[in-house]
Amino acid sequence: MDKKIIKQFFRHQAFIKYALTGAVVTCGELILLFNLVQLRGWWYLYASSLVFFLGLVISFFLRKILVFKNDDWQSLPRQLFFYSLVWLIDIALNGGLMYALVGYLKIGYLLAQIISNLFLGIFGFAFNKLVTFKTFPKSKDKLQHHQLWQEIIGK
Repeated sequence: MDKKIIKQFFRHQAFIKYALTGAVVTCGELILLFNLVQLRGWWYLYASSLVFFLGLVISFFLRKILVFKNDDWQSLPRQLFFYSLVWLIDIALNGGLMYALVGYLKIGYLLAQIISNLFLGIFGFAFNKLVTFKTFPKSKDKLQHHQLWQEIIGK
């Protein structure tokens, strides 16, 4: 294999993992949705809401751990907030993109959804990499405060 191709793959490895985790979660969502609606008799809107929430939580942890290799558990509430915010923005952008692509540009809805997903995947990856899972170095003051606290409590 050409060395340039291998270098490019590893250069974009995080984005590929991001896309793959999204695909895995989507497949799991579809299987669970089908199971709840067709086999369990749930109303599709209840089932879809539950599946959407579970997909959010599962994809958050998959991407935190596997894609961005983020082990900062103290920032979990902040990270979950920003990750959820990206999902909400994605919902709005997806609706707008679908309306524009199908309604104005007359692109078929399936192709429009693929285009939208690609755009939103790039947006989500960039935002999550640069904001959600960004690690902040500990300031010297915080580190000294932490060390002092450790001495006080005797650990």
